[in-house]
Amino acid sequence: MKRILFSLTIVLLLASCTQPEIPTITHENEYAQCFADMWDILDAYHSYLEELGINRNDIYKRYLSAAAEVATPTQFTNLLNAFVQEIGDPNIIIDYNHQFIQCPTKVKDYPAFNLVSGDLYTGKLWSEDGAYTYPFYTKSVSRTLSSDSRINYQLLLFGDYTWKSPTQAQKDSLHTYLSSLSNCATDGLVLDLRGSYYIDFTYIRDILPYFYEKGTHTICEYQTSPTAEMETYTIEGNGILANLPISIIVNERTIGEWALFARILQDRDNVAIISRSNGGAGCMHGRFGFPLGVELCCPMYRTFVSQTACYSPFKPEVFVEWEGTESEHGNLGYTDNIDYCIAAALDFIDSL
Repeated sequence: MKRILFSLTIVLLLASCTQPEIPTITHENEYAQCFADMWDILDAYHSYLEELGINRNDIYKRYLSAAAEVATPTQFTNLLNAFVQEIGDPNIIIDYNHQFIQCPTKVKDYPAFNLVSGDLYTGKLWSEDGAYTYPFYTKSVSRTLSSDSRINYQLLLFGDYTWKSPTQAQKDSLHTYLSSLSNCATDGLVLDLRGSYYIDFTYIRDILPYFYEKGTHTICEYQTSPTAEMETYTIEGNGILANLPISIIVNERTIGEWALFARILQDRDNVAIISRSNGGAGCMHGRFGFPLGVELCCPMYRTFVSQTACYSPFKPEVFVEWEGTESEHGNLGYTDNIDYCIAAALDFIDSL
């Protein structure tokens, strides 16, 4: 891997010195043509590109020249990886050869697919029972008190596999679950959005009505460009979960539409955002296809909630004093068996 990255660096340096004419490059190499087409879309539609602090002309010329030397899919994958890392925006996602190429954001807490075995505050045991319906997990969780009484909660998780649009069957499964919460014996709902990023915004609009009273609600404003007129998104609330205590857990990798979703609900009195760090950048993506099987997602609208641009990281109401714990198996558990964010999320629910 180091040798590949070193070779790519040399190619980029040499390319920056030669800089062949762009029409010749794109005409002679299909990878260069694909990169040029992708850049044109980024330059035209990325709604926050001017805020990234990059030299757009320099980056374009260097990577286009490097793409002219690419001869295999592996080389092109390495070039795209280097490109998104230099751009530095995790909201740019490239799907190529069934890989999600994205600027990495290192975090030390993961979604609670497996719950902790001990309660930080009471020393009692958790119990849990769950089910998996792609692309989400549902779990029933109980907290045992010193009096041996139990408080029951629901835990809903969306993994990082949700950046493609869900099918209608998947939407129906989630709607069935959300509707059922009004009839089950639960004291609150925990939405664990750690590591969740792109999903079609129309799906977010489908979910939001459950969290609002019946009637019309403006959920956000948006612009199609920095100079365009401001427009509004509205939903029709159905009231099913409007009064249920809800904790939403986020981290630095909660970005895109899911960060926007959390930000929209943040103003609700029965909702609190829980995190050991500031959340990620919220936006609405556009998705574009290119030859060679390349698919690009990038921020396409300037989105505002409470007059605040969603692209800047947002601060949760409940900060958890926990640096996080590296896990040997990624998001499958914690080395000390304690997820402090889950404990804080249940504490908020208990406080209402």
